[in-house]
Parts: sequence; C-alpha cells; structure tokens
Amino acid sequence: MAIENLPERLLQRAAHRVLARGGQRWTCTNADVIQVISPGTVNVHEGPDYHHMAILGNGRVTIGSGEFHVRSSSWKHHDHDADRRYNDVILHVVLEDDTPIARIPWTLVIPYAEIGRASCWER
Repeated sequence: MAIENLPERLLQRAAHRVLARGGQRWTCTNADVIQVISPGTVNVHEGPDYHHMAILGNGRVTIGSGEFHVRSSSWKHHDHDADRRYNDVILHVVLEDDTPIARIPWTLVIPYAEIGRASCWER
C-alpha cells in the first residue's frame, strides 16, 4: 500500500515524529526557513491536528496550531477556512502541495521518505 493511502491519523503521527526531531531547519513553500522548536501535542479530537506548536521563523518564535494533510487542497475540501477552530494554524504540514493556502503563514512539504522512516508501522 502506498504511503499516501494509509489512514490520515497514522500519517499525522508519523509527521509529528518528523517534526519532533530537534535542530532541523526546513524550507517552506514560500521559501521561509523555519525550525520547529516544539511540535506541540497531537490532537485526537476535532480541530487542528497539532496544538501548541512553537515555530522559529523570520527571527521570532510563533506559537499556534498545525494541520496535516496528504494534499494541501484538503484544507479547502474540509472547509477549514470556514471553521474558526483553525484560525490559529501557523503551519500546514503536507506530503503534496497542490493548492497554496494563503492564510497560513507556512506550508511545509515533508518528503514521503521522511514519513516512511518515522512511521510507527516500520518499528
């Protein structure tokens, strides 16, 4: 089974493991270089996938939520723009950036290989 066909909850947790690696610098789709100071906590309820993230970007630390999708277009398909629970999302973590989401400061594309290495199904 291809990684992108696995349940989103499983992929969300694997992405969280990738984000939890300390000291890694990431280049976002807007060319900003960020560092995840804290990946926050995984949310198992409705709303953003990660709460209380801390991101160092543009010379300052920003605290907010993060959302994971296989494809960035899922943001619109899930109507997150109309849901106020997603107003504080600062990082959109995706495997494929097929639709830019302007209201989120940073979109980070995590390579499939990184997700595969961090996956719980390979441990």
